[in-house]
Amino acid sequence: MGEIHGYISRISDNYTVTLSVDSDFDRKTIWRAISQEDALSAWLGRPSRSIMTGESFTVTYPNDTDYSITARLHDRRVPSSLTLSWKFNDLPENLVRISLSKRPEGGTEIRLEVTGLKREDAAIAAATWHAQMEFLRNYLYGTEVIGHALRFRRDELVPSYEQQILDTGAPRRTRRELLAELEFEQSHMPPQENEMRRVLHTHGHLA
Repeated sequence: MGEIHGYISRISDNYTVTLSVDSDFDRKTIWRAISQEDALSAWLGRPSRSIMTGESFTVTYPNDTDYSITARLHDRRVPSSLTLSWKFNDLPENLVRISLSKRPEGGTEIRLEVTGLKREDAAIAAATWHAQMEFLRNYLYGTEVIGHALRFRRDELVPSYEQQILDTGAPRRTRRELLAELEFEQSHMPPQENEMRRVLHTHGHLA
């Protein structure tokens, strides 16, 4: 599975995150990874129920009770695409579409789009989904997925996505605003999660 390419586009005040990566795995293998509860639980989070069109479900991240995710499957086309609404904590609801396309030379192109984002949420959304796609890659290759590393990897990726947004001509968010947002989240993290963060940084065990 190759390098993950991510970019943020803007139309007026609405932002879209697009992530893509080429994989040597066939669509059937990747489809199972993005649609079956046991597979999703390994790299994304544990769904509360089977993912059926029109039905809502919640997602629980591994070892993390601070995140609340409610989703609904709008469209399911086996084995080529899933379209879901996705609500993270108190942030506005977004639309997430995962598409799998056959590559002429073999394998699959994985494409993930998140639409309906606001300026203040776009960089963090891009970094979060980028990290999740790295976890998907690890899962496909049978590598351990360290779910509680999500925050740390996201924090590493945010600056580059924030720069992309600035390149679109959007107003700058100050470093103080970004740090305040991340520090607020970390202050609400259970003590064992803060200790895990310290240990993972010390040993470099980021996904």
